[in-house]
Amino acid sequence: MNKKSLIAQITAYVLTIIIVFSVILSHGTLTLSRVLLAVFALIFGVAALIILNRLADKEFSLKPLLEKDIRGISVASFLGFIGVTVFAVLIRIFYFDYVSPDVAIFQENWYATAKEAGMASLGMGISDYPPLYTTIFCLLCQLPLSMLFVTKFIPIIFDFVLAIGSVLLYKEAKENAGAFEKLIVYSVILLNPLIVINASAWGQCDTIYASFIVFTFYVLTRMYKGVSGKGDLAFVLLGVAFACKFQTVLIIPAILFFWIMQNKKVIRLSYFIWLPVMYFASCIPMFLSHRTIQDLLGIYFFQTGQYDSILSLNYPNFYSFIGNVSSGMTQGSSKYGMLLGVCILLLLYLFFFKPKKELTPVFILKITMVTVFVLTFFLPSMHERYAIVGEIILMIIACMDKTYIPYAIATVICSTFAYADFLLYYYEIEVPSDWVLATVKLVVLSLLVAKAIKEEGNVTNPLG
Repeated sequence: MNKKSLIAQITAYVLTIIIVFSVILSHGTLTLSRVLLAVFALIFGVAALIILNRLADKEFSLKPLLEKDIRGISVASFLGFIGVTVFAVLIRIFYFDYVSPDVAIFQENWYATAKEAGMASLGMGISDYPPLYTTIFCLLCQLPLSMLFVTKFIPIIFDFVLAIGSVLLYKEAKENAGAFEKLIVYSVILLNPLIVINASAWGQCDTIYASFIVFTFYVLTRMYKGVSGKGDLAFVLLGVAFACKFQTVLIIPAILFFWIMQNKKVIRLSYFIWLPVMYFASCIPMFLSHRTIQDLLGIYFFQTGQYDSILSLNYPNFYSFIGNVSSGMTQGSSKYGMLLGVCILLLLYLFFFKPKKELTPVFILKITMVTVFVLTFFLPSMHERYAIVGEIILMIIACMDKTYIPYAIATVICSTFAYADFLLYYYEIEVPSDWVLATVKLVVLSLLVAKAIKEEGNVTNPLG
């Protein structure tokens, strides 16, 4: 293609854009958004004209342009991240209008109460969620925003925060990670059904606390590698996660295990004070709005006791083989179930225990993954979303080691079915039975534990 032909085609392209948007403007109400759209289209067309006009003087090829680095990131990788981000946004827009059973039963009532009561809703205890979530929810309700926007917008934003944090954690865990590998991690986290469904369809906020946990491990891994020494920052992030969701406690055994084993004194017991401190800090707005401190501190106690008579809440685990009904038997069984889960975890820790061990990022990720999966499989009253941190870490590990890919796929499929069983309840969609999914999860858990012990454990002498 010669230079004149290229210029003619690009000029025609620019004129077409101008004509199309002129038609839009003339046949509709002249709004600011339409004007800006036409201006952006014109700027894009002119920029394309200038760039391609310069390229026409050379042998036309996109390869040099795509391989060009901009602050250490190739144009191709940058376009890849932009493309995945746009696609992820479009998927979430598709699900945005879906009203889940939880939203219909809970958030709609919370929204109506907060709208009617105004700022006084901060002191009313309109929800059984943690103070941090409820405070933000009540504040957003004072703005001219729809119920679904108030419920879903911030969790959706944290989908992307979680994906970025996962890329950073992957970079610390794998030396010399390339831009394409980071793009894969970003895509796997952002586009997998568990993350997409959680916020945009379900209206849940699990990606918020999961994001803070991922950044906690990002800081910790850097500390163990000697890159930084901000232990307080790691536990401030963990404290925010705890203030967002009580399920943060599922990773506390792993962190205590690292504290016992660590060669370098990265984790100090004094750092754990940040968990109650951040929770107390999140209570301040409601406390100033006349909520009692006993009421605010009792929220997590209420949550833990709310379903203590139910062995499992749609999560396919050990109790799926027993039955998932509320009865006198389950009242006592739940206490034994907690003891069972803790004992199994402590027993497994013996296979990884080695005093003064150098804690690598990969070791930290695998122990945390095993901890979350073991506890959610054997502890009673688990919801289908409680293993999300373990599932995210498994995806990150699978991006580093392809032998973990089958386990990640099986886990995501099982959890997606568990999600669908609740979300599509009104549609009477048939999904595999809980005991079938629990069987698959048990097999995957057993293989993951065996693999982790083989790769990272102290197999010859579990007692150290």
